[in-house]
Amino acid sequence: MKKSDEREWQLLKFGASNIILETIEQTSMAEMFHTHLVDYSDSTFVLIFLSNRSDRMDETVMKVSEHMITNILSILKLSLAIGVGGVKDDIREIKNSFVESQRALEMADYEEINRVYSYREVKRDSRESFQYPLEILKEINGIMNRKECENIMDGWAKLEDYLLKNKAPTFIVQNICVSLVSSLLIQEYYEEKIDDDGQMISAYISDIYNMHSKRQLFDWMRHLLIKWSEKLKEQLTGKRSHFLIREVKEYVQRHYDREIKLAEIAELLHVNKNYLSQLFKKVTGDTFVSYLNKYRIEKAKTKLREGRYLIYEISEMVGYQNPTYFSQVFKSITGMSPSEYVSRIG
Repeated sequence: MKKSDEREWQLLKFGASNIILETIEQTSMAEMFHTHLVDYSDSTFVLIFLSNRSDRMDETVMKVSEHMITNILSILKLSLAIGVGGVKDDIREIKNSFVESQRALEMADYEEINRVYSYREVKRDSRESFQYPLEILKEINGIMNRKECENIMDGWAKLEDYLLKNKAPTFIVQNICVSLVSSLLIQEYYEEKIDDDGQMISAYISDIYNMHSKRQLFDWMRHLLIKWSEKLKEQLTGKRSHFLIREVKEYVQRHYDREIKLAEIAELLHVNKNYLSQLFKKVTGDTFVSYLNKYRIEKAKTKLREGRYLIYEISEMVGYQNPTYFSQVFKSITGMSPSEYVSRIG
């Protein structure tokens, strides 16, 4: 939720904490353990189970966690995922169990929400051998060296798909990102004679190793490659034209939630509206209106997946004052209505 909805979010959190505690109290095995609920962050609770008995502890915690998800989803319509660390014999090992629960939760990044992930699953998957995608990396490096900006995102999508299907450990994904970023920047250093004593590479490497989920890494890398591709297109086909297109896209990204007219953007950029319209179509292959609608619908899909807003609210949030028109545009782009989309992802 956005900060403008802070009060509603805090009420939801309060409701979720009550449901968590009530779920524990209602379980037939509640007497097995003492629990401590910690409000860890804006979107995270940490639940500590303490017991003198370790038998069936794993099984019990998994079952209770599943009931929590069912109850919160049913009552609050709030999606969530739960990571469960291993059972420890010593209270001083709580930190280790917490780290394990965070590791388990990483599995939710590109898998299902509204389910429980245990560290045992992570350990089992990590024992399976992972084949390093050398051929795909070779292909991507070739694309970068040949400056085939039109192919770079296809190459990255292929790599991303491989890493997901083969459940690559996060540290492997980090190393691959470092390798690709280094190749890109070294190429720029040699060709553009950039001299920053390696500060840019150091900053990027630091960013990569400070990200601890595959979702973050994939999103960050995708954004970087898009920027590289757009910059290369400018160099290859005319800097002024692509500067204008980039400005139009960035304007849309900043203001998509309100009414936008190409004429006002053209005025800001000091160019003729008809010229900008024709240029946009030529460079992107899309009309401005088509691009704007697609961008808004992608934002709408993200908000629909969050499950926190009604359809008419999302319509306004992405710049459509008429919910009926929003639904028509949504269906023309996705092939389904917003409510059908929600049903499909649910």
